[in-house]
Amino acid sequence: MKFFQKSFFKNTAVLAIVVLTILGAASCKKNNNTNATNGIFVAGYEENTPGKNIAKYWKDGVAVSLTDGAFDAIADAIGNVGNDIYVSGYETNAAGKKMAKYWKNGSKFDLITDGSVDSRANSIFVNGSDVYIAGFYGNKAVYWKNGIITNLTDGTSPSAAYSIFVSGNDVYVAGNQKRGDQGSAIYWKNGTPNFLFTDNIYANKFSLADKIIVDNNDVYISTVDRFLNYNINSLKVFKNGVPFTVTKGDTYYSYTGIAKNGANIYVAYYDQWYGYVTNVNDTLHRSFVNFGLKGCYPNSVYFNGDDRYITGCQINNEITGTCIATYWTKDHVATSLTDGTKNAEATAIIAVK
Repeated sequence: MKFFQKSFFKNTAVLAIVVLTILGAASCKKNNNTNATNGIFVAGYEENTPGKNIAKYWKDGVAVSLTDGAFDAIADAIGNVGNDIYVSGYETNAAGKKMAKYWKNGSKFDLITDGSVDSRANSIFVNGSDVYIAGFYGNKAVYWKNGIITNLTDGTSPSAAYSIFVSGNDVYVAGNQKRGDQGSAIYWKNGTPNFLFTDNIYANKFSLADKIIVDNNDVYISTVDRFLNYNINSLKVFKNGVPFTVTKGDTYYSYTGIAKNGANIYVAYYDQWYGYVTNVNDTLHRSFVNFGLKGCYPNSVYFNGDDRYITGCQINNEITGTCIATYWTKDHVATSLTDGTKNAEATAIIAVK
């Protein structure tokens, strides 16, 4: 089983991108004085005894709770600038609606104060002194720049933004928007929409663009698509609008991360039971995230120099399905962040050195 799968209308796990400064239009809730020093920082969540998810991050395996467990919350992304640690995600309110938030050094800031509809902060990127956060607010795909919201869609067709990247003066956002009966993979450049699947066949498929990165003016986007009424996914990476198939639609697959290291693009993904990582230029030689142990579900892939880290969860028991928040290094060594008594998941990672 997979506890934190992408949903067109609600959920996504996102690879964290570094943030720089607090957003001016937010309200402060608390301060835990949890500044960064060198170490491994992992975002995620862990369930408590009443069954609520607590948003938290771990520094070198030591947990820092960002919420008190009264309401469900998940930390989606993590980053640092200097000694400051930033985390984004959501916390539900008393009405059960998700509310987009971020935390700086443990202090909580609200991106949305209207709690009548769901909202979520899925991805963070910093360009100079400007902080960009992508997500959704109700049926609208949105992003915030320094706390000021920009609507990418008007809400007539449900949509969501899952990833954001800024290159020079250009703002790129990946997500999906409903066309017909299904969501369709899309990205926006400076607010202009570009559907990735435009022919009639793909227009009748569900598809989602979940990660976007830009390097030397090349735009890379990871997507998932599937035929209607079938739980069989095909994974692709688009480079400047041209698709490259990573996996064919022969079983259930889901993307969980994309990262660039040197000249290579790496993706992490999973099928029903196994987690994989592969170089897009050499998909025939994919490798298991955890030496082929069943129940591995990666969530993100991240590089610091040549050091590779993959976050996710490892099923503790195939019968109970309890998920352990875990990250794996390049040599497949697993580090468990929780003890497996409650469901937990690691959603993003950074290494501060």
